Amino acid sequence: MPLTGEAKRQYMAEYHRRRRAGLPTRAAEDDVPWCNFCGCTAAEVHALVKAPDEAPYRAHICDQCVERAADAVAQRRGPWWR
Repeated sequence: MPLTGEAKRQYMAEYHRRRRAGLPTRAAEDDVPWCNFCGCTAAEVHALVKAPDEAPYRAHICDQCVERAADAVAQRRGPWWR
């Protein structure tokens, strides 16, 4: 679930403070996998799928982003797609 209101303001303030200081803005990928599309961690979603090992870079996508992508494809292809 995305942050809103005061929680989002505090998060963004800390993010920008760390970025200006040259500090990491999120945990190392080895420590906490996260969705490369929406930024949610594995604890925040139902499922997190990682890219195949032979992929040129490490990437993850969550079930919510897969659902959004499937909906976008269905809208482009028409009602018969799903």
